[in-house]
Amino acid sequence: VRCLLTTAAFTCLLLTLLGSCLVGWLLWLCVCLSGTGQPIEALGVFTKFGAPPSPQNFNIYRRVARDLMSSDRNQEYSTWADLREMMHTVSSAMTRSRADPTIAEEFARFSRIAHFCALREATKSQPSLNEVHAKLCVSLLRYTEDLRADKAFHDAGVACKDVGWDNMAFVFLNRYLDLCEAIEDGTLSALDNTEFVGTDVPFEVPLPQSVCLTEEQREEIKEWVLAVSMDDKVEPVLDKDDRGVYVASLLEPRSQRLLPECVVSGYPVLRSGVNFDDGFCACKEEWNKFVMALKQSHDDQLKDVLRFLGQLCAAPQNPSYAFN
Repeated sequence: VRCLLTTAAFTCLLLTLLGSCLVGWLLWLCVCLSGTGQPIEALGVFTKFGAPPSPQNFNIYRRVARDLMSSDRNQEYSTWADLREMMHTVSSAMTRSRADPTIAEEFARFSRIAHFCALREATKSQPSLNEVHAKLCVSLLRYTEDLRADKAFHDAGVACKDVGWDNMAFVFLNRYLDLCEAIEDGTLSALDNTEFVGTDVPFEVPLPQSVCLTEEQREEIKEWVLAVSMDDKVEPVLDKDDRGVYVASLLEPRSQRLLPECVVSGYPVLRSGVNFDDGFCACKEEWNKFVMALKQSHDDQLKDVLRFLGQLCAAPQNPSYAFN
C-alpha cells in the first residue's frame, strides 16, 4: 500500500511538473509568435489550450489583443470570436476571484470590442442587417484608442455611405483623410476635432507607421468627399438623436454619465430596451432585426453571436421579438 501511495504521489508530482512546463512552453511560444507579427497564431494557441488568468500572462494577452486591433488587415469573424471568448474568460475569472478590478475591466473592454468586431463581420453579409452593420462600424469609433483609427473611420464612412447616411459618411471619410495626413506627418497636432467635441470619440489616438490603404484607394475617397462637399443636400455634421447630441455617443454631455450600450449595435439605449442579466441591454429595434435575421437566415455566425450573448448576459437562446 505504501508503495502504491508513493507511486501515486510521484505520478501526481510528475504530472504537475509536466503541466507547469507545458504551460510555460506554450506561453513562450505565444510570446515568440506575437513578437514576430503572428498574433492570430498566438491567439490560436490560447484558444486551443486555454488562457489562465495568471498575472504573469497578462502582458502577452494585451499584446495579442492590441496587435489584432491595431492591424490594417480585415480579420475574419472567427478571429474576433476567438479573441472575444478568450478575453471574456479571463475577465470573468478575475471578477469571480475578486482580482484587480481595473485589469478585469481592461480585459472586459477587449472582449466588448472583439464582440462588436465579430458582430460587424457577421452582419456584413446580411442585407436585412445593413443598418445594424453601419451602426456597429460607427459605434467602434469610441474604441479608437485600441482599434486602428484610420481604418475604423474608413470602415465607418464606407458603411454609412452604403446605407445612404451621407452626412456622417462625409464626416468620417474626411476624418480618415485627415488621419492619413497626420500619419504621414507623424503628429496629431493639425487635426481639427470640432465635430467630435462633446462625444465619446477620443481625440488622442495612436498613430501607425503607415496608412492602411493604397494611394489609388485614397484618391477615390478624396474624389467622393470633394463631390459630396459640393452637394447642397449633404451637410458635414453628425446625426443627432432625441437628446440633441451625436446619435452614437454614450456620453450625456450635461451629466457626463454614460448610457447603457446596446449589445447588438453598440448605440446608446435611450429608452426602455430589452434587458438582460448584469445590466446588459439592447435597443428594441436592433434586437428585433437581429432576431428576425437569425430566424430567417439560420446563419452560423449569428447563432454563435447569440450563444456568446447567452454566456455574457443570459440572453435567451430561443429569442423572441420585443414589443413592449
